Amino acid sequence: MNTIRKQTTTDLALDEPIVVDGLSVYGVELGELRVRRGEVVALVGPNGSGKSSVSQVLVGALPASTGTARVLGLDPLDGAAALKGRLGFLVRDLETMGSLTSRDVLDICAAVRDCTTAYALELAARLELDLDQPMSRLSRGQLRRLGIVQALMHRPEVVVLDDPTTELDEAGCVTLAEVLREVAAEGAAVLVTAQSETEAESYADRIATFSQLTATDRSTTTAPAPVPMPEPPSAAEPTPAPESTAVPALGTAPATCSGSEVPAAAKPRILNRSSAPHGSVPRPAGDARRCRLTGSDPSARPPPGSRQVAHATIAGPPGR
Repeated sequence: MNTIRKQTTTDLALDEPIVVDGLSVYGVELGELRVRRGEVVALVGPNGSGKSSVSQVLVGALPASTGTARVLGLDPLDGAAALKGRLGFLVRDLETMGSLTSRDVLDICAAVRDCTTAYALELAARLELDLDQPMSRLSRGQLRRLGIVQALMHRPEVVVLDDPTTELDEAGCVTLAEVLREVAAEGAAVLVTAQSETEAESYADRIATFSQLTATDRSTTTAPAPVPMPEPPSAAEPTPAPESTAVPALGTAPATCSGSEVPAAAKPRILNRSSAPHGSVPRPAGDARRCRLTGSDPSARPPPGSRQVAHATIAGPPGR
């Protein structure tokens, strides 16, 4: 299970362009998340913890199962048209477009968003993006740089970047941290997902952490009662002789039996626990899995069938 550490800063006087309450998507439950103008918030957790699902809900790429997500006061799905020029994001790897160069892609983005490419070219130079190579020849690191530039080029009010440092070298990570702090200083609300707190500390004002712990909770989970097994017959107990199956002579009463006189053939076969083959004896259900606040190893992966829960302690389904 996963949990998100509740943020302790509660300055309600500041505007909050990103507001999440009770969000649930693909089994990830995020109780509360706020990102204010002028700050960078990092959502940290290992692969598979649900960071990307949360990011995609916030940019309108996925619907939420339950709960609410608001970006600049709008539902990301219903308000997609109104948010087009105010939201910048990178939540999926860019698809290569054949012979189009990075410069071509940025020109297209500028036309769609009704902005110039001046800031895009500045960012491209700082991030060392090759503008004139066809996308089909760009490395994964170069494609990541192009994705970051297109997300920031129109100076959006809200920025959502999913694992932007993936595929970047150390110099690229340092430059990106500087750019994110500058974007926030201009008044944007920035949400970035990352895989480690160490990575996020270089640019984040606040960190919300998905933590994981798989353990047995003896205090809240009652262990299942052992399954009673019948005792095997004693070696000293004589085995009754089977009744004769001969057809009685005509005119004689048929043999009857009752109580302890049940023929041995009618008695059920008793399974000895010690001699039963592996898997044939019923076993108690597995340990319960529950979530706990931060403090565990963030590199662990969530157990199968678990749920991610925000700032709550909830027992999950029994293991198999």
